[in-house]
Amino acid sequence: MTKGLRENRIGAGEALVACMLLFAGCAPVVTDYWAGLEDGGADTDADSDTGSDTDGECVADGSMCGDAGDTDTGPAWDGGVDGGDFCGNPEYAVFLSGAGFDFDNADAPHLGNTTSPEVVLNAFSYFGCSHCAHAATMLEGIFADPAYATRVVYYFGHYPFGTPADSSWNPHRAAAAADRQGRFWEIHDAIFGWLLEKGTPMGDDLFAMAQALGLDMDEFAADYPSAAVEGTIAADKAEAEEAGVAATPTFFVNGVHLVNWSDTRDVLDCLLGYTTWEPESGTSP
Repeated sequence: MTKGLRENRIGAGEALVACMLLFAGCAPVVTDYWAGLEDGGADTDADSDTGSDTDGECVADGSMCGDAGDTDTGPAWDGGVDGGDFCGNPEYAVFLSGAGFDFDNADAPHLGNTTSPEVVLNAFSYFGCSHCAHAATMLEGIFADPAYATRVVYYFGHYPFGTPADSSWNPHRAAAAADRQGRFWEIHDAIFGWLLEKGTPMGDDLFAMAQALGLDMDEFAADYPSAAVEGTIAADKAEAEEAGVAATPTFFVNGVHLVNWSDTRDVLDCLLGYTTWEPESGTSP
């Protein structure tokens, strides 16, 4: 059952720790995301910054995220600049705001750290959508890297178009049936691999694919048309629509809609403290 809007998933203490990781050592960054510090033009934060104009976060008193020596009015984790900027874009502070949708991820297929994730990623996909297939390839690369897999969790959500009577639900039935055998990601990758190679959604070859992957075919044949499998898919779709999903792929970071799914790695890098960033698209959530 959907839980609706949630309390902040990342507490104040955790946010401060995340911030200290983000700005530890005031390591210089390539781009001046906060141009206008004392040594780079008009001083917009009313301190006496002695750092380089590319440091973005080093304030006069040397502190990070607390920056007691300036007149910063932003939250404690904004990097010590006036106005609440975060990772080069003030709008993206929303990903730590705690104002996102609280998805029921209890039984969802997942990758990454489910025990103590610093960032929670939800993505809703349709197995007949080529953009979803490319997004899946992107996510595979991200979660193959321990730098993300140990700190982030990703939950897959089914979002087939139409109704259960439509063929668009069939690949999702196959995936949900495979998930009951603990084999979701294998058939997920195979279905999207087919789509990328053939340029068309998989049709009547789902059972052949399941057999080739070595699934228990008696169990698969029983689960594929079952009410339990259909219910899993329908519950995902209903929750997605409650969260405002109307197209695929649709991504959420800490329950907040990410407008451009292709920005996922950049947003993760920002939240995990690997980089500072301005989205190439120039958009905000």
